[in-house]
Amino acid sequence: LTRCRYTALPVLDDEERYVGSVSEGDFLRHILQTGTTDKTAQEAYRIRDILRRDFCPALPIEADFSLVVEAALRQNFVPVVDGRNVLCGIVTRRNLIAAMADGAR
Repeated sequence: LTRCRYTALPVLDDEERYVGSVSEGDFLRHILQTGTTDKTAQEAYRIRDILRRDFCPALPIEADFSLVVEAALRQNFVPVVDGRNVLCGIVTRRNLIAAMADGAR
């Protein structure tokens, strides 16, 4: 996460379906719960053991712009999925502000 400068990332299953998102805070909470930062000990865990499925819920690709804006007010980014729940992309607050600024011109 640090290298790519994101604070959270979407998590996909083997078929590219959106499962949830994981944040830096989730990793920190996990380390505090396990009581160790030992790399070998942490390798016993999987992302599914750490992620919160209710964090950054996805919206369908057909979602109204107003729903996307409402979601972005509550979360850092909005995952967008198709009818199969496959991740199509994410909308960031920066994307929304840019789109709104373009619309105001």
